[in-house]
Amino acid sequence: AELIGSLHYGMFAENGTGSRVLFITSRALSLSSKCLFMLLLLLMSRGWCISHSEDVAEAPQVKVAVGIFWLVSVVLEIWGEYSSSSAARTVYVYDTWPGIVLVTADLGWLWFYMSALAESYKAEVKPDKKRFYATWGLGLGLWFLALPVSTFMGTVFDPWVRYKAVYVTVDGLHFAFVMTMIHALWPSNAHKLFTMEHSELVDVDDLDGL
Repeated sequence: AELIGSLHYGMFAENGTGSRVLFITSRALSLSSKCLFMLLLLLMSRGWCISHSEDVAEAPQVKVAVGIFWLVSVVLEIWGEYSSSSAARTVYVYDTWPGIVLVTADLGWLWFYMSALAESYKAEVKPDKKRFYATWGLGLGLWFLALPVSTFMGTVFDPWVRYKAVYVTVDGLHFAFVMTMIHALWPSNAHKLFTMEHSELVDVDDLDGL
């Protein structure tokens, strides 16, 4: 996504318009990454693969809601980019009613995540898993504040530098949180955190003959 976005802005520097296809593809992929990460966080907060291996009851509804959130986000990003091409336009895209709805929905996701995390923490009996919910789980929940923070930043910066400042900040925070989750769920912690069926476990010595 970042490479495609760089190609778009490289072309923009050359011809003043860039490539609409590259921009839309870049933003769609970037938002897909964010929404998939959000889905993983929401399922994790319900204890999926940590406290239990069963499917989360709300998973289908959550997936649909996240999909709608992604679609509206993509449309809003594209509309904001090309409607703001007019020098006279200074309205920030997240100050419009669709943007406010998205920010409100994001705060709703934060409430859902924290509520589910608290329930999973209370229901868990193993110390390592309770510690994971109380530390890594709580810290990763701060990811949901990225959009509200970026919205606040958009009201502070001047229109001509707003997009770059917000874009770099939000994508930088997303990268940092992804790296944090990778560290938290590193394979060395798998035997302490992940709940797997016995049929899914394979003795490493058995792999020598493969």
